[in-house]
Amino acid sequence: MPKGSGILGPDAHAACACLNFRMVSRALTQMYDDYLQSSGLRATQFTILSAASLAGRMPLSRLADLLVMDRTTLTRNLGPLERAGLVRVMAGVDRRTREIVVTDRGQRAIRRALPLWRLAQRRFVGHIGKGSWLELRDTLIRIVAFAKEG
Repeated sequence: MPKGSGILGPDAHAACACLNFRMVSRALTQMYDDYLQSSGLRATQFTILSAASLAGRMPLSRLADLLVMDRTTLTRNLGPLERAGLVRVMAGVDRRTREIVVTDRGQRAIRRALPLWRLAQRRFVGHIGKGSWLELRDTLIRIVAFAKEG
């Protein structure tokens, strides 16, 4: 077997959808983190805050579903936001659920970060083109739906 080909063969990594999506995700997250740095928020935090703000008070499980995150990961990511006073996590109506609400401080953090996010978004869309972005976005939505089917 040629050196470096591994048991899967030389093209397996290049052909792996999961690997390629994870690489893209890490690279884009780093780019957005760089743009958002002066706001004090990371891209993941901005995403969670924005989604929670748009949805209003909601159960954590619903927000996790909306963000395609498992609840444990969401809870772990909410910790720093809650300690910073950007969100409040409280008992739900039936006490078995927990709900999240973005605080006034969190709303201000979103407003501070939004122009920086827009710059990152504009750079990305400008680089690949608006038509390509819209087509890619639609494809990504289909991929998420497919992957959630199991």
